[in-house]
Amino acid sequence: MRNLSNVKGILLDFENTLIKFETDWEMLREDLSAIFLNFGIEIYMRPLHAKLVEGLESMKKKGCTRSEIELARSRLFKAIDKFEEKASKNCIVFDDVKWFLEFLSSKKIPVAILSNNMSATVKRIFNRSGIDFKVMVIGRDEVKMPKPDLEGARKFINKFRLNPADCLVIGDSDYDLEIARSLGCFFILLKRFPETVLSYTKPDLTITSLRQLKDFHVGWYTANINLAWGSLGQTADASYHFFVFPWQILLVALIVLVI
Repeated sequence: MRNLSNVKGILLDFENTLIKFETDWEMLREDLSAIFLNFGIEIYMRPLHAKLVEGLESMKKKGCTRSEIELARSRLFKAIDKFEEKASKNCIVFDDVKWFLEFLSSKKIPVAILSNNMSATVKRIFNRSGIDFKVMVIGRDEVKMPKPDLEGARKFINKFRLNPADCLVIGDSDYDLEIARSLGCFFILLKRFPETVLSYTKPDLTITSLRQLKDFHVGWYTANINLAWGSLGQTADASYHFFVFPWQILLVALIVLVI
């Protein structure tokens, strides 16, 4: 994978990768816990997405009917959508996002935003920010299981008939890294904040801005030189082969060797 022109597809995380919510998620956790409690399930919603699945599974084990589980699911998603609609009015879209999506569009690279937020939230925020929406969105409401389950990522890969080895996953969490490793994609950690860390393994590349990917190059290159000089039209040809490698990966490799 030498540069972005050789990348066949990109999966992007949403929250803390493209946008940052300025809101109190604890209020939502309390509302969702109350919905489960109405069906006899006591659960604290942290981490929120995993506990959603766990709560619905607990309802099955408890013997709740399919209609009760679907009713709970509907109420949960409505509460989340309502909360995210309010939160979307008070969020920050990072200043490199619009440029990056336009850049990828110019390269005709398929892009999907894979989010544990609702799809409507992603679209709502982009529309309010004046971002021309041309990418696939796979939200929590469009899959049976949220990230790090591979269902959403596979939807994207299958739709565009991509080889995962030719794809990038860009995100800020262990969930994003797990998806990349499971599929065999190249993973880029977007570390916008100092507190962004991965808990169990290293990314393939770490960046602090999406603009750094404009000149993302890896691989062997050949420079062909053709010279002409003098009144007799003397000429000379030469070729030079060299390898281009991101300095971040090289630095990490050197540190590992030293340690």
